[in-house]
Amino acid sequence: MRGALAPITIAALRHLSANGATPLSTIKAAIAGLETNTMNNLVQLGHALRTETGLCITPRGRAKLRGIDNPDQAAPAAKPAPAAPQLSNNELDAAILATLGAAGRGLPLATLAHRVGQPINVVRPAVTMLSQRGRLHSSASKPPRYSLPEAVGRTATRPTGTYAGTELQRNPGIGPERYAAFDLPSRMGNRLHYPDGRVTSLEHHLGQPA
Repeated sequence: MRGALAPITIAALRHLSANGATPLSTIKAAIAGLETNTMNNLVQLGHALRTETGLCITPRGRAKLRGIDNPDQAAPAAKPAPAAPQLSNNELDAAILATLGAAGRGLPLATLAHRVGQPINVVRPAVTMLSQRGRLHSSASKPPRYSLPEAVGRTATRPTGTYAGTELQRNPGIGPERYAAFDLPSRMGNRLHYPDGRVTSLEHHLGQPA
């Protein structure tokens, strides 16, 4: 058993508990076969303490003796933290998407993993696959933030109402001769395409009198 003491070591502790501070030579005379190293180990473990009058038992040493004499009353070992529940790939994907949907904004990987209740090394490959399939958006920030694609669309600025295109109209301060080039056709192969939608052949245009 881990932490168990040898019988001779326990006998040394009992001697200190019963007699108080005792010189090492007296303890060795009372307990046959006791080595100096045994008492040094008790000091290192915090079960015994060196004083001017000899070695004495510490509160930790008395607690050790109580645990030996009453094993059923010893403090129970700390229970390990419960492991995160095992999720299938589909369950994990659904949990990630639901968490991001509830957040309504981008979350870094550490925060996302904490809210999903899974370790980062489990969530990381899942968000990578979801991003590759277009079900998640990964920001260019460092660290990246993950969000639903529709959440990104909601944050983008979109025009409302009817768009009149006022800024595309001709400026009254610029003379019409400056816009003459915009009335000329564009050539595509042997055809001329006019701004008003007309299309003529290049041969027809070259055959017209000047």
